[in-house]
Order: sequence, then C-alpha cells, then structure tokens
Amino acid sequence: MMTKIELKVGDILLLPTKYTEVYSMIAGVLGANVTELIPKLIDNPYLHAELYIGNGYSIAAWLNGVHVVKYPLSTLMKFDIYRHKDDKASEAVKKVILEDFEAYLQKKPTRFLNKTYDFKTLFYNTIAELADLLKLEKVVERKANTMDTPDSFICSELVARIYNAAGYDLQTNDTSLEWISPSDLIKSPLLYKVL
Repeated sequence: MMTKIELKVGDILLLPTKYTEVYSMIAGVLGANVTELIPKLIDNPYLHAELYIGNGYSIAAWLNGVHVVKYPLSTLMKFDIYRHKDDKASEAVKKVILEDFEAYLQKKPTRFLNKTYDFKTLFYNTIAELADLLKLEKVVERKANTMDTPDSFICSELVARIYNAAGYDLQTNDTSLEWISPSDLIKSPLLYKVL
C-alpha cells in the first residue's frame, strides 16, 4: 500500500485483490472470511493493473474501455507500485504515451487510448484460472498468437503492450501478451516493488 513516494512515468500500479469491486461483491455475498481465501487459492494477489503516466494520471483498461484517470490520494494509497529496473524505461514509455495522445488529438487511430475492453480474453482467462484451480487439464492454451486481439485490452495486457511498444518485454514465460495477468507482471525479473 502506498505511503509517500514520488511516482515516475511507467510505474505500474497494482491494486491488491481485496480492493477490487469484484472482491467487494464476493465479500458481500460470501463473507470476508471466505473471500480472504480467494487470492491464496488462485495465486493472484492483484486483480487490476494500471500504468502511471505523470501529473497524477494513469492509463487504465476498465470494463468501459481504456481511459486516462486521476484518483484522489486516498484511492492511490491502495495501490502497490512496481517500477522497471532500467531507468531509461520511463522515458521510453513516456514517448509511447505521448505519441498516442498526439494521434488522439489529431483524430488519428491510436494504439491504446479509447480502445475497448477485451471481454473475450477476460472470459478465457477466468476459465483458464478456474481450470488451473480445479487441477483440470489445460482448457485454454495461453500460448502466443492464440486469440490475439491487440486492439482491445484487459488491464495488465494494456500495461504489458505499452511497455512492449516502448521496447521492453515484461513477459515471464511463453504466454502471449494477451494472457498476461497482474500477478504475472510481478513475476517479471525486470520489475521491482517500490511500495
């Protein structure tokens, strides 16, 4: 959880599972004791990822698409912060974001801004997570080029694709960028936890 830190462009903001709306809904139905088991069972301490882009703003893929958001400090304090080990990554990410803003302002196609949420990938990721949890054989292959939809995003995919466009690959295995989860991001040896 964030206390006092100077955020840098390219910092990855990860929302712990207990702070997500889905977790809150489940807790309301099943109770806090049951929902505390969920992150342990599915090995996902985080269920949402965003990318800090400067001046208090982040770029995020929510259910209503990819947007730039600014949170009050009370909300920002709920996120854990991960940073790339290469100091040059911040400038490279900033360049990609600025190019996208410029395209948006010129009414040209963008790579990330105003793109749709990838419900298909969310659905298949959920099926794959449940299959793993239940120790079933691989129901969905998470390999590269399987069901790739690079014009719509889930939250962690958006972060990984922006880094990829900046020349930094955050993948930790042969999983497609399409399939990368917030918890996969923290496994990247290129990132370290700031807070």
